[in-house]
Amino acid sequence: EAEADVAEAEGLMAEGDLEAALAKLAHAVQTDPANETARFDYVKALLELGLLQDARAAFAPVAARAADTIVPHARFAALATWLTALEDAAGQDEAALQAAIAANKRDFDARYTLAQVHLAGQRFTAAMDELLEIIMRDKAWNGEAARKMYVAILELLTRPAPKQAAEAKTGTLELAGKAAVVHSDPLIDQYRRKLSMALF
Repeated sequence: EAEADVAEAEGLMAEGDLEAALAKLAHAVQTDPANETARFDYVKALLELGLLQDARAAFAPVAARAADTIVPHARFAALATWLTALEDAAGQDEAALQAAIAANKRDFDARYTLAQVHLAGQRFTAAMDELLEIIMRDKAWNGEAARKMYVAILELLTRPAPKQAAEAKTGTLELAGKAAVVHSDPLIDQYRRKLSMALF
């Protein structure tokens, strides 16, 4: 059962055992290729382990959905943002970008590229901090590119609440109680507030 594999994988990820989680998620995707949670978690785990080629291959079947602007899929679009950052950040000189920003705080191209470098290196809060600097100075810059990447990073960091079906299967109230706790993350809440303040 793909759902059971995903649930086990999430437990393993919480314990920091990414490789064991990856095996569970690979099995889940193989068993049920249409399972969105399994595919999202699988691609994300591959990226966290630095397996870019495998991540690209696993992402390919949902790439069109990630790019769909009429019926957007936020989680797949967030993965696309991460993949793009990994490609764009390759070969970038972080020190040179920081020097460019020090010389001109409104060098948004340098800031955005630095944010991509941070995202590629899984320094998520550092990436959001750079993006906030752009948003605070020019919300509309480059088609709101900074806001879009910021929201994508929040999406990557957000753990969805377990499905009610999964809760019903356990037959316990305890899991439902835990779900509410797991779903709220102080760091994510803090960065959502920062974005709201910058936008309004």
